[in-house]
Amino acid sequence: MSIPNSDSSSEYKSNLTMDPSGIPPNVQQDADFKKFININLIGYLTQQGLSQSLERMSIINHLTSTNYAVWSNKVKLYLSMRNLDAFLNPEWTYSLRKDENEETCFLRNSCKQIYCWMGDRLHQEDFDKFHKHDPEFYDPALMWVSIKNNYSASSAKNCVSIFRKIFSLSMDELNVKDFIIEIWHQVSLLKMVEKKIFDVSTLTKFLGLYVLQSLPTTLQMTSNNIYQSTEKYGSIPTLDKVLSKIEISLSQRN
Repeated sequence: MSIPNSDSSSEYKSNLTMDPSGIPPNVQQDADFKKFININLIGYLTQQGLSQSLERMSIINHLTSTNYAVWSNKVKLYLSMRNLDAFLNPEWTYSLRKDENEETCFLRNSCKQIYCWMGDRLHQEDFDKFHKHDPEFYDPALMWVSIKNNYSASSAKNCVSIFRKIFSLSMDELNVKDFIIEIWHQVSLLKMVEKKIFDVSTLTKFLGLYVLQSLPTTLQMTSNNIYQSTEKYGSIPTLDKVLSKIEISLSQRN
């Protein structure tokens, strides 16, 4: 199965219906972990959709020293894709309230929501730094440093199970195509391709990893083989490669 590109996305577009909030209805009903990734990793561009979805999310309660590395990688990826890497620099501060840019407003609102989720997990001095003299001012760089200090660990275990929690997806081994379409919907990557945020070849690498991390236990050997190949050759498996190996594994078992 080939990955759809920006010129052949009409068949996928027809499967993705949006409500007035800008959020696919199947996403609205999904688990908190997946909502966090849908909103904060990829991000919906409508402020109405953002505000409604933030109210439903409580993902930060799941953050621990064990899964911090995975969580932080997702946040870094989100920031990088939205050209907001500078927000992770503790030497760099910025009053987001003074900028009406949609990206910065999005991040400020996310930081406010994250602080609410953290509750007493962050120290009062951290709150004072975020709050400063303006109740609407939350400094993402300081927020990031505090979270890192409180939750970072030398290594993160169980990455595969964490990814499964993130996506809350189960793959029907006899219907791989629908599973991939579901991932396209859940992660909103179709919208990213349409907006030319990054090229399709890069997109296939992300999708390949997402599928690989979501494989059921019955395909664990296939997953391990692809991982070993990745470590040996230092390349990220593309979606086509992952799907090809899945299909081979399924055919050998029949």
